[in-house]
Order: sequence, then structure tokens, then C-alpha cells
Amino acid sequence: MPQATNSTALNSLSFGFIILLGALSALAAISTDIYLPATASMAESLNAKQEQVQLTLGIFFLGYGFGQLFFGPLSDSLGRRPVLLAGLYIYTASSLLCALSTDIDFLIFNRLLQALGGCAAAVTSRAIIRDCTQGAETAKALAGVMSVIQVGPLIAPTIGGLILYFGPWPATFYTLSIYGLICIVAAHLWIKESHPKQKRQSLHPFNIAKGYLETFLNKYVMLLLFAEISASISLLTFVTGSALIFSQYYALSAQHYGLLFSLMASGILAGSWLSKHYVAKIGTHIIIVSGLVIALCSSSLLLYLTRYNPENLPAIVITLWFCLLPCGAIRPNYVALGLQYLPNRTGTLSALFGAFSLGMGGVTAIVIGGFAHYTPLIMAIMIALGFASSTAFYLLWRVVDNPSQP
Repeated sequence: MPQATNSTALNSLSFGFIILLGALSALAAISTDIYLPATASMAESLNAKQEQVQLTLGIFFLGYGFGQLFFGPLSDSLGRRPVLLAGLYIYTASSLLCALSTDIDFLIFNRLLQALGGCAAAVTSRAIIRDCTQGAETAKALAGVMSVIQVGPLIAPTIGGLILYFGPWPATFYTLSIYGLICIVAAHLWIKESHPKQKRQSLHPFNIAKGYLETFLNKYVMLLLFAEISASISLLTFVTGSALIFSQYYALSAQHYGLLFSLMASGILAGSWLSKHYVAKIGTHIIIVSGLVIALCSSSLLLYLTRYNPENLPAIVITLWFCLLPCGAIRPNYVALGLQYLPNRTGTLSALFGAFSLGMGGVTAIVIGGFAHYTPLIMAIMIALGFASSTAFYLLWRVVDNPSQP
């Protein structure tokens, strides 16, 4: 399998290497989606409330997202490879501890550790791509990684449902431990350092703070970040609340829920595929604008259906699919545009986008868990608001950045 080298020697990434980076970045998707069908049995086994089990999802997103704020600058200072490997070891060990949990508090704690370890793979994968590519090639590579990531939601809930059919819920975390071991072996064999020593930043806290200050003061980065966060909220509203909607509101079995979740996730995969294959032909901005138009139309229809005909599950499922499709198309392009700024702070920028987009998943999960009765209409409102905000921030960025687009 081709390996990554520094950006002076490589201007594009091979298909095989993108598959590997995608598999490493898929830790978040797999770690959340594979155990969603088991939430009910988990609550019963650990003698916990459903709200506490929901917290294991929220704490994972918070740790996985905001942990990147630490690992991003660390990779700028120490290099991508050591940070990636350390994170994978932490992820694998904590996955095993999750399987051995006998009470909900111990599980929540180890889910946090699992998230902190796994987020190193995501932030370093994006940084490696930026080290080795630029411009449209970065957007294409990120869309390729996103396509691989979305295979996780396609198969993980189904696998989780099958594991639950044949065994208890800890088996899902044993499966994640095995996946972590595979990632460790693959990283040792095929991931080489892409961030040369002469380009590394000081690990001094002042320099790290300076890096984040530079990014927060860059209005172009901030507008793209807010656009990406808003789109992520729409996506994560579905991901974190789908178990409540389909398993409780519509009373689907764990196996049927897993299959339905996989069907929904195919919409994100389709959006990522379309972006990857057409971004070089029609450009980043046309991809984003097209995706936002689809998002606004489909989320408006979802609002109507959940308000006036919430029992029409087939229509809601189809409409949701078209809500998820633009998420796979527009998000990697937001990130690719944002990474073009501040080239000496690639790890910091990567961390910033990953932290807030996924960190908002934790906030979203906590908000959803706070509803006494979470309904399809509430889900539709949150999805529509996310897409509307994403559109507003993107249009504002186009106005502000028009004279000096990267």
C-alpha cells in the first residue's frame, strides 16, 4: 500500500492510502453506531436510566470532538505518526475496558477515554491529507475519506444488531477492541511521517495559544467553521436521536432499526461519492450550493411531514435520506476551504474543524436527552435550523472572501 511522504514529494494520495486514512477516521462513526441498537439492553444490564445511556453517546462526542483541540497542535509539534499511534493504543485499551464495565459510571468514563484516543486518528488523518495535497485535490481526498467513513454507519448498526442477537452488549466493545488492534497494525505498517521536523511548531503553551488565537481571529476560517458546525448539527441530530425516534417512537426492533439506520447512512455516502467524483469537474462552490439547495428543500418537506403526517414512516424515511445526502457533500468541502488558510497551522485548523463539528454531537445528544418526549417534529426543527444556519454562514463567507479566495 502506498505510504504518505512530505508534501514536496507528493501532490496527491493513492486510492489505497485514502482507504486507510478513512478507516482510521471512521473510529467515531463505528464507535457510536455499532452500539446504538444495544442501548436498551445496556440500560437494563447496568441498571441505568435511558438518559444515562444517552450520556455515553454525548460524552463520546464531546471527548472525540474537543479532544482534537489538544491533539491537533500536538501533531504540529511532534509529528503526525506518534500522535496517531498513541491515540490508537488508548482507543483500543479503553474499548476493552468499556466491555468490562459493570456500572454506568465506569462505562461513561471509559467512553470518554475511548473518544480521546480515537480523535487522534481523525485530526492526524486530515492533517496528513493537507500535508500532501492542496486546493481541489484536498477537497477530493477529504471527500474520499468521508466516503470511507460513511461505510461505518452503513454496516455498523446492522453488525451491532446481529451481535446483540447472538450475544450480550459487551460483545460490541470487544469488536471495537479488535478493530482498534487492526488499525494499530495498519498504522505501524503504512503510515509514515508527513510533517517534517523543519516545519514543526513549538509545543510551548504560548505557541499553542497563539495558534488558536490566529485561527479564531481569521474571519474566513470562522465563517467556514460555523457553516460546517451548522451542517454537522443537522447530521448529528439524526445520528444521536435516531434510536429514540425509531426504537421508541416507531417501536422498531433492534435489528430493524439497524437496517433502517444503514439505509439512512447510505444518503451520506452518496453525497460524499458525488462530491469526490465531481468536485474537480464543477468546483467546490457548485457542490456546496447544490447541496444546500437540496438540504433546504428536503428539510422543509420533513418539517411538513412530521407536523401533519408523522405516522407516514416511509415518506419520512425517504425525506430524511435526502436531508442526509447533502451532509456528505458539503462538509468535506467546507473543511477543504478552511484548511487553505494558515498553512503553518494545519494541525490546529484540522483540530478546530474536527473539535467543533463532532463536539457539537455531544451537545446535541445532551439537548435531545433533555426532552421528556423527543418527537419527529423536534428532530425536523433541529435539522432545518442547522441547514438554514449553514447556508447563512456560507453566503456570508462568499461575500467577505470574494476579493481574496484561497
